[in-house]
Amino acid sequence: MGKNSGKGACKDANKDTGRDGEKEVTDVKELRDLLKMFEDFKKDFRAEMRDLKDGISFCTDVCNDVKDTATDIKNLRLEMQELLRQNIELREENKRLSERCDELEQYQRLNNIEVKGAPAESDPVTVLQKIGEAVGESIDATDIDICHWVSTPKRGVKNIVVRFVRRSKRNDVLAKCRKKRVDCSILGCAQKTPLFVNEHLTQKNKALLSAAIQKKKEVGWKFAWTTNGRVLVRRDEDSPVIHIAHEGNLAQIRN
Repeated sequence: MGKNSGKGACKDANKDTGRDGEKEVTDVKELRDLLKMFEDFKKDFRAEMRDLKDGISFCTDVCNDVKDTATDIKNLRLEMQELLRQNIELREENKRLSERCDELEQYQRLNNIEVKGAPAESDPVTVLQKIGEAVGESIDATDIDICHWVSTPKRGVKNIVVRFVRRSKRNDVLAKCRKKRVDCSILGCAQKTPLFVNEHLTQKNKALLSAAIQKKKEVGWKFAWTTNGRVLVRRDEDSPVIHIAHEGNLAQIRN
């Protein structure tokens, strides 16, 4: 019985040893699997970190590009604002120069009058002298510097422009013509087509006078005329005279 007990104990010990060995093998296998999983995780993690790093680098580049673009836009906006400012200044300067040129051109015409409505075949000097006779202001050849036909913006229409030697003579003729109207009958014409004797205005001032006359008619004002190239308006005899220097002044002609 003692021998059998010893054999049984050995068998049990061997079984325990076998189980322990199997367990160790299993543990080693599991550990290897864990190590492999860890290595795979490290590889994946490193790959993801590289991707993340690349993504961050890309985002940084994009941010830098956006910043550079924003800076460029800001600089372009500043340049555009400067160009706009310069453009406004140039427009204002051009306006001032244009007005100044028109003033000088009008000044050069202060000795002039313009006659509209005369027959095209008429001699301009004869027309002028006949007008002088009709209004009671004698005009001699020595009073005249230049007297000739000039074209107008209207096709086929010409007016007579006269430059007097003395401005005082020109003013006397104008004053008489404003008091007494004349027509083509003084030239021997059958038709009594009106002859208009006015200051010799620049195109700008002609347009301004025309606009002032139209506006005064619309609102019922009485007077619109020119003196020394300046366009003037007046509501009635008791109202102050208003100088229409540019189109913006037309707003002053109102009820």
